[in-house]
Amino acid sequence: MFDRGRPTPSVLPIYPLRDQVLFPHMIFPLFVQPEEMALIEEVQAHDQQLGLVTCFDPGASCRFEFLGRIGTLARVNQILRFPEGGCKVMVEGVQRIRLFGPTQVTPFLKARTEVLEEKSIHSLVADALVQSVNSLLKIALAYGRPLPGDVLKMVDQIEEPGQLADLVTVYLTLDVKVQQHLLEALDPVERLKEVYLHLTNEVQKLQVRGEIQTEVAKRLGKTQKEYLLREQMRQIQEELGNEDPRQAELNEFRKRIAASQMPEKVLEVAEKELGRLE
Repeated sequence: MFDRGRPTPSVLPIYPLRDQVLFPHMIFPLFVQPEEMALIEEVQAHDQQLGLVTCFDPGASCRFEFLGRIGTLARVNQILRFPEGGCKVMVEGVQRIRLFGPTQVTPFLKARTEVLEEKSIHSLVADALVQSVNSLLKIALAYGRPLPGDVLKMVDQIEEPGQLADLVTVYLTLDVKVQQHLLEALDPVERLKEVYLHLTNEVQKLQVRGEIQTEVAKRLGKTQKEYLLREQMRQIQEELGNEDPRQAELNEFRKRIAASQMPEKVLEVAEKELGRLE
């Protein structure tokens, strides 16, 4: 449906995204409502590309002024129509686009756009960042951060800093506004630097969480072990039909303290000393 050799039209149909950001090279499902089908019909009939842009309109209309000014050019890979109306559309991000202004509002939005070409960059800084991000991803995986196997394969094969930054952003739990900011970061190396900082923060959180879980597990293990040992001792004493002389002496002291009717402050001291003896 998409020919990379064909020039991208200056006017694109725009599909607003809520609470989501699509990055280039990412596969993304769109669940289109029946009232939105006019846009999909035109895309399918004219073999056009589609602009996906995040909407920050708190209302329901998603007017143009609430759209991000940087979005993603996408191609439609598959359309699955539902019997009750609407459809599921699988789209693939291709390149970043800049929005200039609407040319049509109804029955769907169209806007003037510009494709933002991203150049291949290789430098000492870029290569070092790529290696560092790869290492951090493996550390995150070791601490239990779920990463699909195909993502790890892709990461190992990616050498372009901008593409790596986009891929890692998708799998970090970042706020939509932070994702939009990274989509608008047009310098690939600067974008990867920001992603590296976010990933470092994520790994630090995972490390702290792992240390806490290890400490809690140790404490629980010690407590459970002591409880089991006490229970075993109690069962053994019951089976032997006698009581540990030391425990019998402590029990006798406890009975005497309870029966003494001593003042409250003196009682607190006596119980404290009994606890130490025990």
